[in-house]
Amino acid sequence: MHVVSSAHGAEQVSYQVQERAELVFLRYSHRWAKQFVRKRLELALDGGPHRTAPPRHCCTSQCPCQFIEDHLKYKPRGKSSVRQFFRMPDFGLK
Repeated sequence: MHVVSSAHGAEQVSYQVQERAELVFLRYSHRWAKQFVRKRLELALDGGPHRTAPPRHCCTSQCPCQFIEDHLKYKPRGKSSVRQFFRMPDFGLK
C-alpha cells in the first residue's frame, strides 16, 4: 500500500504517516467489505437515494478510501466514554 501526498509536487510521506495509513486501512477494510457484499455502497449517479459522489477506484460502488473518509468525517474526535457522557458536573462543593 502506498500513500501519496502531492504537496508542492513532492511525493514524499514520512514512515509514521505511511504506517498510520496502513493501520487505518486495515481497520476499516473489513467494514467496507461487509458493506460491499451487502450492496450498501452502490453509487447512484442518476439521482437515486444513494451517494452522488463520483467514483474514484470502483466504477459501481464507493471505494475503500471514500468509505474511510466518510466514516472519519462524522466520527467524534478524541477519547470519550459512556461514563464521561453521564458524569455530573463538579460545582466545587465538598
